[in-house]
Amino acid sequence: MIQIHSTKHEPDPTLAHSFLISFLLLHTIPWLRRTFRFSKLTSYLLNSLKSLLSPVPPSPILPSPSPPDTALHNGIPYISLTSAYHHTLRQSWTNDPTKLYLESCFDPDSPVNLATDYGIEGLCPVVKATEGDKFILRDGGGRYYLWDGWSGELRRFRERWTEGCRDKEEVVQGLVCEMTWAEADTDVVRRGRRGG
Repeated sequence: MIQIHSTKHEPDPTLAHSFLISFLLLHTIPWLRRTFRFSKLTSYLLNSLKSLLSPVPPSPILPSPSPPDTALHNGIPYISLTSAYHHTLRQSWTNDPTKLYLESCFDPDSPVNLATDYGIEGLCPVVKATEGDKFILRDGGGRYYLWDGWSGELRRFRERWTEGCRDKEEVVQGLVCEMTWAEADTDVVRRGRRGG
């Protein structure tokens, strides 16, 4: 079971936006009716304000897997990155499967592996820091994690670091480039095996 501990409460931006629009409608429409006696202008403004309240369609740039998403190296899955993952970032964070500790930490057939230890379905490595033992991982649900192989600590990046990205390459580039801030904005994941 995953236990995530967060101390921050984040306000819902859609709720605040809806409240603001409702407030504007309640206070603006009576003023418009008193001030302007033009029925066409009033109905036009009313329709314009009502259109602001209509549901917003989902953003077309939500993260979506880009094939091939998961690759196999010696039968062990990892998240492969395309050439869109910038070559200069590859010098500090590698996606080379021979350097991702696949056999020792991520083999799903082994009784001891990271996904089993934390009870996270589909946990695979994406990139590893060339200096040190830090990894960026992704689970089957598309959530991203930072794992320190030396200390064994697993942290989940908050959604704000991945939302709005077009593909996994853009997510990883953003996390790598903003690692200092992204790492400070994570939730600790506690170990816990499923089943028993």
